[in-house]
Amino acid sequence: MDNDEKFISKWKPIHEKTMVKYVLQESLIILLILVFLNVVLYWIYQPVSKDAIYWVVVINTFSFLIIIVGRVLCWLKGEKRYRNIINNK
Repeated sequence: MDNDEKFISKWKPIHEKTMVKYVLQESLIILLILVFLNVVLYWIYQPVSKDAIYWVVVINTFSFLIIIVGRVLCWLKGEKRYRNIINNK
């Protein structure tokens, strides 16, 4: 039960924040890193074609969506475990 109590103490603040706040808080840092990295790479390479910029934006958008889906799944997994522990007590 000690492991369950550690998990509850860790997850309770996350549970109280709700999924939207958790996902945004976790994902915005990664989004800022992606944007910063792209700005730096744009300054270094300065692509001539608009097509290159388009594909960078598309790849970053899909990467960010994958990160959001991953964070949502992580939250759902933790929430399921939290509710199972609470219901079994």
